[in-house]
Amino acid sequence: MARQGGLPGTHLLLSLAFCVVVFTPCACGSSGAWATASQPSGPALLVTLEPANSGASAQGLAADAVIFERRARDLGIAKDVSVSIRRGTIVLDLRGSRAQADLGELGQMDQLLFRPALCAANKYIPLVQKKKTSTTTVPANKAKAGTYVAPPPCGAKFKYSTSTYSAVSDYNPGPGPDPALASTPSTPQLEDLPSRVVLVDANSNATGVARYELGATAYDGTVPASGAIIASAHAESPALSGEGWVVNFTIKSQYSAFFDTIAKANYHLPLAIDVGAYVEQAPTVNAMSFGGSGQIAGGFTHRQASSLALLLASGAVPLPLKVAYTQMIR
Repeated sequence: MARQGGLPGTHLLLSLAFCVVVFTPCACGSSGAWATASQPSGPALLVTLEPANSGASAQGLAADAVIFERRARDLGIAKDVSVSIRRGTIVLDLRGSRAQADLGELGQMDQLLFRPALCAANKYIPLVQKKKTSTTTVPANKAKAGTYVAPPPCGAKFKYSTSTYSAVSDYNPGPGPDPALASTPSTPQLEDLPSRVVLVDANSNATGVARYELGATAYDGTVPASGAIIASAHAESPALSGEGWVVNFTIKSQYSAFFDTIAKANYHLPLAIDVGAYVEQAPTVNAMSFGGSGQIAGGFTHRQASSLALLLASGAVPLPLKVAYTQMIR
């Protein structure tokens, strides 16, 4: 990420590469159910989503449906996706060989948080212990669903600092994962609260590590450092940027100084983009001031840059959803 309009070499690089999601408007059918304009053809993956909480409003459900349609259009898969509202649920009808992958991108709906990356961790491996009466092994410390387990502090030689983290490297430039964290379970999605230290899975293709321990999200007294502070974001072509597809973004004016404070605190260190207890990217901050705007670079394709831009600009969906059931039709 680089500050726009800044001096040459003044960067706040978020050195990344990953796929996200995106959006655009939609239409309403004559029956009042929200739906796409045409029905895709071929084998179908049908996914029914229902509100995660009771008392959900029809307006919230319709707003979520709009976001799914926007993502499908901006990802270039609108011809393979149909979205409809049926009896208080959203039904996604996905066609084609990439149906499962498209579903993963469409489903990226969680709150985006900016968190300091404290250290890397290996994939979770539960400790096992033998029962006295048999040779069966059972997990010794497996977390129950929805249970928050505070991760132990990063070991001194594994914790990211200006002396252990190479800000000039684009791919996993840290000191390596802390082996002591391997037996600590990842933080469940519902327990990924901004005020907590968490241990979450990561997009290893983009970050080079399996998991990260993340610090608490900064808070300015009104909002946490989240998608809520982003005013706008858009993808820019290689012809304009000179370095592959990039994402230009602006910060809401009332949060510009807040974002600069975050940049100063994480200068030459990774700032993780945490989406629903999953680190999409952990770019390096290479500037201490943005002046309200910046640029994220990471060798993106057009689709990746467009997805990231819309993820940054959209924030959380109005109505949390959960999968009710899925069905394959051939």
